[in-house]
Amino acid sequence: MKHILLLGALLFFTTLHAAAPVEITGVTPLAGWKQTAPETFEIRHEGKFVAHLMAEAAIRPGTYYRIRWNSKAGKDCKTLNPHAMIQLKETEYIDWNSSEEKAPRTLFFYSGESSTVKFSLYLPRNCSGTLLVDHLTLEQLDDSDLQRNLFQSPDFESESSLPGEWRKSWNQKTRIATIRRTDDFLAGKQSLSLDQANDAPKVSVNTLPLPILPGRSYTFSFWAKGEGPEKLLVVIGLPNYGKKWKHFNVRKTFLLEKNWKQYKLSVHFPAKETEYPALRKRMARISFLNEDGKPGRIVLDQLDFRPESTR
Repeated sequence: MKHILLLGALLFFTTLHAAAPVEITGVTPLAGWKQTAPETFEIRHEGKFVAHLMAEAAIRPGTYYRIRWNSKAGKDCKTLNPHAMIQLKETEYIDWNSSEEKAPRTLFFYSGESSTVKFSLYLPRNCSGTLLVDHLTLEQLDDSDLQRNLFQSPDFESESSLPGEWRKSWNQKTRIATIRRTDDFLAGKQSLSLDQANDAPKVSVNTLPLPILPGRSYTFSFWAKGEGPEKLLVVIGLPNYGKKWKHFNVRKTFLLEKNWKQYKLSVHFPAKETEYPALRKRMARISFLNEDGKPGRIVLDQLDFRPESTR
């Protein structure tokens, strides 16, 4: 089974680059960023300023895009708090993780009515550390890209110590999601680990934005096991971006076992933007929550989120 899963992962990554590259009109390093080699930028951030690595591009309205880059932080990566800014008609700010070892990072967005985009990778005030970013690229997605597994690292083999597609929830004071090497691995030698401590907020993590098509049904599948915690709540919904929009989500609690087991959840996204204005963003979010808060560890692997066939 391991070899079949790994082959599937390899085939996924070979097709990942089918998206068309988009020309970026220069990358501008500001407030401490310096270009140290072709397509490579570094910073030693002391938290005195907001330090942007800015870029701009012409884009097509009504189109999905993917920003890609590699990042590598110093040993002080826990004191960093890297963010991304995407400026269209409105501006969004999204936090992401960077680990000590170089690892790929990805961020999706939908252009809406915009024909240009400004975006940056930046470090805010009140954080410090060193960070390297290289090969910052922008890609236009086509329909085939949106039909595949929307996770860029479904088996976590290309990850470093911190996951690229998962970030802590708003009530988490510290990062609780790590990449763990396991002896009883399911696909490769690494899995996503959610560690619950005593007397701590219930472990909760969210995905970065995932592109979805309105009015379509999707299936989310994953393998998991519980090392102490028994109840895992999964929520799939449309982020409201802090606005008082009508909320949409689907929730399901899974009872975990001590051995690996596959779990699935289906969701049908609404089609009317007038009823659910968050659909304008064309982005969904998946969340994991240790529902009963029991101390221990939840381990996850081989994630898959894609639209169901319409045939």
